[in-house]
This record gives sequence, structure tokens and C-alpha cells, in this order.
Amino acid sequence: ENDLAKVALSKAEYIANLIKILRELESGIEDLKPVRLDELARKIAKSFGVSFKGGEVVVMANESISIIAQNLVENAVKYGGREVKVEVRKSEKWGILRVSDKGRGVPDELKEKIFEPGFSTGGGTGMGLFIVKTLTEFLGGKVKVYDNVPSGAVFEVTFPLA
Repeated sequence: ENDLAKVALSKAEYIANLIKILRELESGIEDLKPVRLDELARKIAKSFGVSFKGGEVVVMANESISIIAQNLVENAVKYGGREVKVEVRKSEKWGILRVSDKGRGVPDELKEKIFEPGFSTGGGTGMGLFIVKTLTEFLGGKVKVYDNVPSGAVFEVTFPLA
């Protein structure tokens, strides 16, 4: 029952945040500021009961980064079960968020299509990954999907370092 309340609260926060972000996108981009990607990713991983790994990573972003991370982790849990890993690290210029699962993966012929609005293989709205891609690009980043060997998918999102 307590878990259900946590999930409901998490969903309510997600929806409120999404509405806020969509309003801001409508009126122009919210100012970017330094955001602790590791703290955000750790919190979201914990709320879904999945593993987290990574040190301090500060990126230039806004509130929409939480929508991106939440969507990716939620999809991984939905399609890949509880064996989901959330990792953050940095390269020379980028903060990197990786969400991997051991589900059925994404067939090569769908790797581009899954980011199109309305595309769904599992009865969802087909908007989640479209939102991820759109918001990531607004933040100056990129999103990619890879195969997780031996099974599953890895979604990697990069954001400019602060």
C-alpha cells in the first residue's frame, strides 16, 4: 500500500512537472542552469526500486531533465522488468545518462521509429520517447538506443556539462 502511494505521488509530480514544462516550452525555453544529474537519476532510480551507479555529474538543463529521466526509467521497468540499471558519467564535454534493461530490446528496424509521436508497441500513448527526444534536443543533447547484450536495450542521453 505504501509503495502504491509512492508510485501515485511520483506520477502526480511527473504530470505536474510535464504540464509546467509544456507551458514553458510554449512561452519560450526556460533558462538553463547547473543541475546535478547524479542526484536526479539516483532519486528516480530509488523511486522505481532499480540500481544506480555514478559519481557527481553537473549538466546545463532545466526541469525538463527530470521528465526525460523518469520516462526512460519507467519504460525500462515496463519493458525490461526489475533488472534495470541507471548510470551517470561524464565525458570531456557531456554528462551521460544511461538506462539499461534486460527485456526484449528494440529491433533495429524500430530504433528510429520509437521516437516518433504516437508510436507504441505496448499499448501506451506513444508519446514518452517522443517527449524524451524533443526535450533532450531542446537542452542541446542527444538520445540514442543500443542493444544490451545478451538481451534488452540501452538508452543513452547526453547533456552539455555545466
